[in-house]
Amino acid sequence: FDILNVGLFARSASACWERVADHHRGADPVRVLDLGCGCGLWGLILYRLAPPSLSLHVVFSDVCHEAVKLAEYNSAANGMRADAAAATEAGSACDGKKSSFVCICSDMFGAITPEPPFDLVVFNPPQTGGSDAFATTRPDKWGGADGSLYFGLCAELVPHFLSPAGATVAVAHIGLAAPSRVHAAFAAAGLELSSVAEQHRVFGRDEMDAISPGLFEWQLQKRLEGLAEFELEEDGVKQRGRMRQRILVA
Repeated sequence: FDILNVGLFARSASACWERVADHHRGADPVRVLDLGCGCGLWGLILYRLAPPSLSLHVVFSDVCHEAVKLAEYNSAANGMRADAAAATEAGSACDGKKSSFVCICSDMFGAITPEPPFDLVVFNPPQTGGSDAFATTRPDKWGGADGSLYFGLCAELVPHFLSPAGATVAVAHIGLAAPSRVHAAFAAAGLELSSVAEQHRVFGRDEMDAISPGLFEWQLQKRLEGLAEFELEEDGVKQRGRMRQRILVA
């Protein structure tokens, strides 16, 4: 996992739980979906930092079988129970809360059922814009030509999976991924995104081109087209980009 995301996700946790508290009532576990979970980092941080009074049922989903297995291992290692029934049984070994999880291999929402609905959905998708060749070699990073592809798909579908009593959606977004398009996509679905945590990240030509040849120039072109937001830094020898990474919550 990306170590820099640990602090960012942790700083956003209190804002997520404050919003959940505004609409979740009763003794039922809070249902959380970690969409495109990877190793399960975001869902596990939310679990660890959840208010003591809350019990959770976390659904970890990813299109990659290996990621699903890793999320399953990490969830069990952190004391969560590996079935929905555990939410009504004794508390977890970790902290005494009645929390459980399930891991699903799913392409976006394809294998996820909307009933019962979710109280909180978190999403950190591949979001680096690039060519079709980049999509083939690094599907784990490619987010469409301008990085916004999966955000648009999420915005279109996520309302069907949210609790009618009120729910929270949080997305991790980098400046390379067409910020105006991302905000517009969620706004069209009735979800106005606002930033609750952010950090700056620097990327260089060598770093980008090691991922995929020509990737740095691709980002420069998207910046000229208004589809990527980052500051360009030059020291006479090398060029670097400085972008903001944010947790956006609706």
